[in-house]
Amino acid sequence: MKKRLILAAAAALMLTACSPELYRVYLEVRQPSSSGLKLVGKSIAVVYMDGPAKSDSLLSAGTAAVFAEALEKDYYGGEPVIGMYAYPTADTVKLEDMHKLVMDTGEDVVFVLKSVIGTPKEGKNNPFQKATHPDSAYVYASKVPVSVKLYVYDSMGADLVKSYKGSTLINAAVFNSGIVPEDNLNDQVKSKVPGIASGSMGERMSKHFISEWRPESFPFYWFDDLQSSKWTGALDKIQEGKFTDAIKIWEPLVKSKNQYKAAHACYNMAMAFYLLGDMQLATKWLDEADKMENVSQTASLRRRIINNLQK
Repeated sequence: MKKRLILAAAAALMLTACSPELYRVYLEVRQPSSSGLKLVGKSIAVVYMDGPAKSDSLLSAGTAAVFAEALEKDYYGGEPVIGMYAYPTADTVKLEDMHKLVMDTGEDVVFVLKSVIGTPKEGKNNPFQKATHPDSAYVYASKVPVSVKLYVYDSMGADLVKSYKGSTLINAAVFNSGIVPEDNLNDQVKSKVPGIASGSMGERMSKHFISEWRPESFPFYWFDDLQSSKWTGALDKIQEGKFTDAIKIWEPLVKSKNQYKAAHACYNMAMAFYLLGDMQLATKWLDEADKMENVSQTASLRRRIINNLQK
């Protein structure tokens, strides 16, 4: 369970000398993307349609590369682990096509990207006042329509292909001598589009599949006693996101002869394992806490564990 620490925790006032203080840590918790697709813990392949038009292929390949890089940054810490593949162009992608791609790539989730560059429009060829050569005496500027289709299949989810589409206009221009036929100028303009549009298109598409983050509060306990430095030291590790180190500090505290304190240490252990994504050990230590004493936050943590296992 990946989380990001966003601010320091605050402790409540201690009610009595032997009562624990509540220490809340606020973390941003990863949620599914706006697409609803769950990609955490899954392997991914990004496929782009190749041909027949060279400019279309270049735009698809460039957009797919930026798209894959954005997913790698979010789900894999920036590691270049997403495979890139070329696929013959087609009007659509069927379920059997995706089944084959999953088998061929060996990945859990497959994205297939197709982009098409349309005919430039509103083209104008105007003299270029700062021309230094006859071949750059004019500049031809136009608006180029671009359409994109993105198909995705999650082999670990529902057996269906989801599709997304979009379109935009790209402003592009080329220098010329002023006597080049308009059809040739349009071809030249289209060849400029991949270099202009790949980055922005890939980033825009990735936003639908990048994780959303929601802040949540995670309560821990500590005691102001002879071992307060251990209690607070463990909380310092939690605040730094070093959950395993905090567990090591709490391990001797769960053996305390004072069952009230031991129970709260067990609860802290359970919460730390929950943050590590280990629901089995989180449940084990929560059960240990319940055997000893009534810790007020155990019911809430147990609900969190159940909800996590049901996802």
